[in-house]
Amino acid sequence: MKKNLTPKLIEHLPPASGKRYEVRDELLTGLLLRVSATGAKVWYLATRIDGRSRRIKLGSWPILSLKDAREKAQMILRDIQLGLFQKREDEPAPKSLTLGDVIPQFIEKHAKRHTKDWKGTESVLLRINKLHGLKIDAIKRADVIRELERLISDIEDNGGRGTRANRGLAAIKKLYSWCIDQGVVEISPVAGLKPLIKEVARERWLSDTEIKSFLMGCEAEG
Repeated sequence: MKKNLTPKLIEHLPPASGKRYEVRDELLTGLLLRVSATGAKVWYLATRIDGRSRRIKLGSWPILSLKDAREKAQMILRDIQLGLFQKREDEPAPKSLTLGDVIPQFIEKHAKRHTKDWKGTESVLLRINKLHGLKIDAIKRADVIRELERLISDIEDNGGRGTRANRGLAAIKKLYSWCIDQGVVEISPVAGLKPLIKEVARERWLSDTEIKSFLMGCEAEG
């Protein structure tokens, strides 16, 4: 949808309901703001270079204001017209982040701030170590499933079977959602992936101390 973007309008754009949505600027053709389900907002420039459609990430709002985004988009469009943008593309691309690079950032910038059991999240993410060396944007759904299956096979206690794998899936889903909000990746390989094993609640027996406490309480009432 197109809007006459203003700072106030951008501030009050609601989080996406499900899939993220985009708001295009009426003033500058090609400038758009992508809004995610968490409310994160990222600027993009949609244009064409050498006849091919391109979507260029500009930065995140509010770090990049509406004024800044328009100016940056105009500079890029100018470079494209002058044939200078191609030179910029020929520069060495920054090193792609691996999952191992992203996990500490995710824990520090998100999990510690929003999850009480962030240490548990960190622990289970560190266990899926066979994925740590893979580029975060190259990990496939099958890679994650294979690693979760390994976690399941490592568990000998049938009572806890699947718990660690399910926690791992929940953690990596949160990690990829955060990565999308930060503009690190465009899609999540685990979106819609269901737990591999249905967890069964364990039966719990009272300890000797709990039994004694219960009996003493009954005697006192009697």
